[in-house]
Amino acid sequence: MDAFNDPPQVRLISIERLEENKGQLAGVPENPRTIQDDKFALLKQAIIDYPEFLKYNPLKVYQLDNGNFIVLCGNMRFLALTEIGIKAIPCVVIDADTPTERLKAYAMLDNSGFGEYDWVKLKNGGWGDDEQLTAWGVDLPDDWNAPADEDGDDDSGNESYSRKVVAPTYEPSGKMPTFGEMYDTTKRDALITEIEKADIPDEVREFLREAARRHTVFNYEKIADYYAQAPAKIQDLMERSALVIIDFDKAIEGGYITLTKDLANAYRIERNITDEDPLTESDISDDYDEE
Repeated sequence: MDAFNDPPQVRLISIERLEENKGQLAGVPENPRTIQDDKFALLKQAIIDYPEFLKYNPLKVYQLDNGNFIVLCGNMRFLALTEIGIKAIPCVVIDADTPTERLKAYAMLDNSGFGEYDWVKLKNGGWGDDEQLTAWGVDLPDDWNAPADEDGDDDSGNESYSRKVVAPTYEPSGKMPTFGEMYDTTKRDALITEIEKADIPDEVREFLREAARRHTVFNYEKIADYYAQAPAKIQDLMERSALVIIDFDKAIEGGYITLTKDLANAYRIERNITDEDPLTESDISDDYDEE
């Protein structure tokens, strides 16, 4: 790329000739960035601890008509350096013929973080302890020190971890269950009783009644028995209610599941399974029981 043929040189510019971006350059708005007091203190300390980093990450400035230089990239560092008392600052001077639209782009790009931390790698990769990372300006998540899951997986903040999914299957026994055997409303009924007694607005009560119905417990083994002997119309309604899943494509279309062959393949890779035999519920559940 032509832009790399003539790389700019880092220059030491007297702090008296540097100006914070307050909108004094026509076409370039005032610097929109702010910094909290605690972060500003960390920034100043970081400059004191690692002063040489400034020559590797200099301010980006543009020369004004008055001979001074406006800071386009690094205004917070400039303010911190001013308070520390540094007399000359490493800077890269942006070409005088650079259009203002590109100057604005440079300012935004310098402050934009397109990537995201992989918190697991950051935590376990030897980058430093909590205090050190915070001193470097890393905003650690609220659950940073939360204990790992009971199965030993520390998946906080990492969307790439494998999710262990068990798809239960039931073989009809041939016995016709009663409706009372297929579901249990004990928890739901107790919650609704509390809702009815509560001194709350009617619209809130109605909402909580609906939410309480989620606590109905279904016995899917008994439901499978009933389904196997039910008329076609009832079977169709049970499938559409996701009480049974006969056709995975229909279940996916209905929004009830997102299980695909990819999950089974991921499980095979995770467990180093090379045969092509179908995986059953007992294969998977027994495997995890052993852990």
